[in-house]
Amino acid sequence: MERSKHSWWRWMRGVVAVVMATFLVSITIPGAGKIVVDGPTAHATWGVRECLPSIGIALCSLACIFIGMWKRWGFEIVGWVILVVNILASGMR
Repeated sequence: MERSKHSWWRWMRGVVAVVMATFLVSITIPGAGKIVVDGPTAHATWGVRECLPSIGIALCSLACIFIGMWKRWGFEIVGWVILVVNILASGMR
């Protein structure tokens, strides 16, 4: 009985982590670059490379959170701290 109680809480934390990581990536992607149209051709002035570190950080924090949910509590705390700090830092840019 108690195991099912913890199971839904575990999945809820996972869903909240995925939503927050998606929010972090959605903050980053609009500044990824511009497409310039010159006559019949179009080219990107700078690409998605600038937002790849934020995507990597979001994936790393999600990995820490999911490992922590199933194995060790310390990894989950580290993942949440990384995720929240990066969302706050992205909001201050």
